[in-house]
Amino acid sequence: MGVGIGNAGGMSGDAVSVERAIERYLVARRAAKPSPHTVAAYRRDLVGVLGCVGRALGRDPGGVGLGELEAGVLREAFADFAEERAASSVLRAWSTWNGFFAFWVSERVVAGNPMSAVPRPRVRPSGPKPLMGEDTPERLLEALARGARRARDPWPERDLAVLALALLTGMRSAEMLSLRVESLGGRPGERRIRVVGKGGGERVLPIEVPLEALLEAYLESRRVRFGAAVRGLIRCWWTTGVRGCVGVGCSIWCGSVIGTRG
Repeated sequence: MGVGIGNAGGMSGDAVSVERAIERYLVARRAAKPSPHTVAAYRRDLVGVLGCVGRALGRDPGGVGLGELEAGVLREAFADFAEERAASSVLRAWSTWNGFFAFWVSERVVAGNPMSAVPRPRVRPSGPKPLMGEDTPERLLEALARGARRARDPWPERDLAVLALALLTGMRSAEMLSLRVESLGGRPGERRIRVVGKGGGERVLPIEVPLEALLEAYLESRRVRFGAAVRGLIRCWWTTGVRGCVGVGCSIWCGSVIGTRG
């Protein structure tokens, strides 16, 4: 399947280089307000596959025109790109290029999207990995105890709450940062926790009774630690008391606590 060339705004797929088309596409994406990390990922995937296209054509990637991106060339390029990358990375790149071509089809610069002819890897949905081994609870408690002994201001109830949420729900550290006290709802024994994930999407996770007990223990320890000082910060799940809600540094802290699994 060839791309086919159209014409819009004086721009022809035969005349424009892929490098220039990539830059114009990324500029157009700014209207959606993507994060700098997202833009960097788009650029990395587009430029990375373009390098593979250059090798497939035996040409400098900077000289490849948009009209040269036929299905066969893209299949060879993606096969090269996938050689040393995980399926999830290849799938992300495939999606990026699919969006790239969809944009230029809508601009009437190319007549069709060749990505339908490029194989797309299948990635199984990931979920929380089960804890293995009969001594796992003991090892986790020992790891937390070691951290508590080294800490300047140990708070084992908090650390255990972080670790339990990560292991039993698969929650990411960034999702933990977004938690508020009202995120935990439902009647005792039937608790649910509302999580805000990537892109602002929400999901509701069931909370088993043992995990509920750990979370309640953390909240109670917080009340004991800060008393009245924490009342004005009651919406923040992770708080430093009079200093306010934990900020960006909590991401590092969450990661260090979760790292005790090893």
